[in-house]
Amino acid sequence: FRSVRPGLYYIAIKHPAFGHSEELQVMQYPPKGSTKKITFEWPGWKPVIAQSASGFLNGHVRTTRGLGPDLNQPAYNPVGGAKLTLSKAVTNEVVDSQITQESGMFDFRSVPAGAYFLRVETPISIAVRWFHPHDGYVPIEVDPSAMVPNFNLFLDDAICGELGYEQRERE
Repeated sequence: FRSVRPGLYYIAIKHPAFGHSEELQVMQYPPKGSTKKITFEWPGWKPVIAQSASGFLNGHVRTTRGLGPDLNQPAYNPVGGAKLTLSKAVTNEVVDSQITQESGMFDFRSVPAGAYFLRVETPISIAVRWFHPHDGYVPIEVDPSAMVPNFNLFLDDAICGELGYEQRERE
């Protein structure tokens, strides 16, 4: 942004997978040593890294054990019928979209190495099995030199209904 008048501003970055804003003070005569160029970094999320964009999707299932035990020691089952959309991380260009199999399996073939977002949408029709319908983004990185061949994602709810996830061995 050029020719900005002195004052207090907010600059916002909007992306379907995240949003971020910063407060900036623009001064006519900035103190010596002030930053002349502002650089925004990609969010501090650690991507899930694997050799390919394939694996299994599991979700926190509702059981009859009660709210306490279900939250303290969650049970997970495969999530079949979930819509997965793979997009390039920065441009958000859709690479491919598919529905998970009953086993929770998904496989995006021939995805080149790079950073992506995997959008997970659990259909409302099967959401009664889960604590909450899952709808959110998982940052992933496809790296042929990664130590693991694929993603085994376990979904949960994070802060304020955000999608929580972790990668681990299949149970």
